[in-house]
Amino acid sequence: EMEMFEKAIEIRDNISAIDNIAEKNVTGLNKNTDMDIFGFAENGYTAVVSVASIRGNKMIGFNNYSVIDASNESADILCNFITQYYMVSKVVPKNIVVKGMDNSFNEWINNFAGKKINVLQGASGIYARLLKMASDNASEFLGKSIEKDKMYELKTMGAMKTLQKVMKLGSLPRRIEGY
Repeated sequence: EMEMFEKAIEIRDNISAIDNIAEKNVTGLNKNTDMDIFGFAENGYTAVVSVASIRGNKMIGFNNYSVIDASNESADILCNFITQYYMVSKVVPKNIVVKGMDNSFNEWINNFAGKKINVLQGASGIYARLLKMASDNASEFLGKSIEKDKMYELKTMGAMKTLQKVMKLGSLPRRIEGY
C-alpha cells in the first residue's frame, strides 16, 4: 500500500483554508458589492499575492499566486501583478482594495476598464479587515511554499549530497540504479 502523507497534508491544508474562507462572513458591505482585494507578502527572495474576489457581497474565491521575480520594490511587484491579472481575466470589478497604488495605476485601471473603478487603499473599517485577511493569507501561503521548497530540496539534491557524504564519493552520483 502506498503511503501518501504529503498529499494528505496538502488536502488537510486545503480543507483548512476553505474552512477559514467559509468562516469569513463579509458583512458591512452593500448588497451588490463587487470587489477584488489584493494581499501581498514577501521575504526578499520571493513574493505571494493573494486575491480575494467578492461578487454580490459573497466571497467567491481566494487565490494565491507566487511571484517569480521579486527583485523589484513591493509596490512595483504588486502593480505589475495586478496589471497582468486584469489583462488576462478581462473582468474588472467596480472596487479594488489594494495598498500602495499611485495615481498612474488608478488612471490605467480606469482606462483599461472603460469605466470608473474605485481603488481603495484599505485604510479603515471593513476594507482594512479585508486587506488584512488577504495579506495574512499571502503570508501563510508564502510560509507554506518555503517549507514545501525545503522539503523538495531535501528529497532531491539534499538526499544526493547526503549519499555522497555517507559513501565518501568525490562527486555527486550521476545515476543510481535500483533492482
